[in-house]
Amino acid sequence: MGSENDAGMPVQMIRLFGARRALLGTEVRPVTEDDLVVHGGHDPQGLKVLSVMPGSAADIAGIKTNDVLITIANQALAETADLLRSVQKLPVGSWQRVELLRQGTSLTKRVKLQPITYEARCHQLAAQLKAAGQYHRAETILTRAIYANADSASAYYQRSIVRSMLKKHQEGLSDIERAIELSPERGMLYLRRAMFRARLNRTAAALADCEMGIRMLGNAEAFATRGLVHYGAGNMDLALQDFDRSINLNPKSATAWFRRGILRYNQKKLDLAARDLQQAVTLAPGDFE
Repeated sequence: MGSENDAGMPVQMIRLFGARRALLGTEVRPVTEDDLVVHGGHDPQGLKVLSVMPGSAADIAGIKTNDVLITIANQALAETADLLRSVQKLPVGSWQRVELLRQGTSLTKRVKLQPITYEARCHQLAAQLKAAGQYHRAETILTRAIYANADSASAYYQRSIVRSMLKKHQEGLSDIERAIELSPERGMLYLRRAMFRARLNRTAAALADCEMGIRMLGNAEAFATRGLVHYGAGNMDLALQDFDRSINLNPKSATAWFRRGILRYNQKKLDLAARDLQQAVTLAPGDFE
């Protein structure tokens, strides 16, 4: 477990613990076009709740997985950092108004903010390290988060992502399997496990995970993931069908256009490949060059 002043703890971790800050207790990501179907066609602005920390302020207030947070304390939420900045400015113990969408219905929750936890601070620092490309250090910090709470599906999930970047595929697979044990209702975890299994040449198991993800989510990401598994296994026609389906479900997915463009390039369909790749650049000019 260890105390906050353990030997070997990074200086920035110690500094991070210096201030008593507030915590909402959610893991979020920006909403995408895929989420519009579930939330009644509202503009895609807000933060989708991926998980809620048990016993946290969000949990007590009744915020649930798959809700979309629109505002907190009248501050609009569009990027993950917006929530972090907004909450950290608010006093611990204060009551705040959160506006959200739940399956297209607008709701308002009153939330009493709690002090930030050791685990949450580990997640914050790991995210900063990951963004800076310091994957080994991020892995160490997330391991500390797991020592602090061995039942944190989010910590295992985040460590699996870091281990993927470090090409520790077997260790990453073990992490994502533990996350699924803890949160079997999260469809994206099966998609993540599918990618690890595909990298380890376990194609049949990877496709089974994709089928689970498609049943649970049915979104563009699920079909794109199965397309990648088919592509890696050399099943180009099946991969193309899945990339087509992904683009039909979310025409604004630059990644889906890019993946189909690469497949078509390898099929020597150069004109079609160029068109797909150009569309990817148009949709996300900062991601593709």
